[in-house]
Amino acid sequence: MPSAPSSTSPEPALSDGPSRPSLAQEKHGRFYFDDCMSTFRVEDKLFRVHRFFFIRESEFFETMFSLPLGADSTEGDTPIPLPDVTPSEFEALLRFFYEGMHGLPEDLPFWRDLLSISTRFLFDAVRRRAISELGHCATPVEKIYLAKKYDVPQWLQSSYEELCRRSAPIQLWEAESMGWDTGIQLANAREILRDERQIAPSQPVA
Repeated sequence: MPSAPSSTSPEPALSDGPSRPSLAQEKHGRFYFDDCMSTFRVEDKLFRVHRFFFIRESEFFETMFSLPLGADSTEGDTPIPLPDVTPSEFEALLRFFYEGMHGLPEDLPFWRDLLSISTRFLFDAVRRRAISELGHCATPVEKIYLAKKYDVPQWLQSSYEELCRRSAPIQLWEAESMGWDTGIQLANAREILRDERQIAPSQPVA
């Protein structure tokens, strides 16, 4: 008597149809990052961050990382020192890069730090953003100080005019911040404007 077929007999393999040749894969021209991490030393603090932002945004760092010494400064190597940079300035730059889409502080110190470091290390787009934000939150005295220090001449004329028009006199600390020469010149200009108002003929009543 013939034996019953085994229940463990292998089933025929299912076919997916004729095999297709694998598609060639190419790197996306914009969103495929061959990125490295670099360690920076700012005063007594170490920061390990991606190079991508520094190379994309700064001619200074783009040039530095293209050189053999810069290209070798990867994980495990000696940190890259940033002299004359404060931790708060570097933190402001990193927050701008890593947290920009989630909202950034609106306070003056943050944008002042960002203007400082972006000016010195040629982060041109970051500098333009800092100038724009400070234009809304800095006082005329602060604008004059920052304009002279970080070369923002477009702030000077309007700030001078605003200080000449205001009712409160120039304070000593303001003159010191702007520079004594500037403070004295503004005080003289305010005196001239005040005298002109006092001797101006009254307008006839309609």
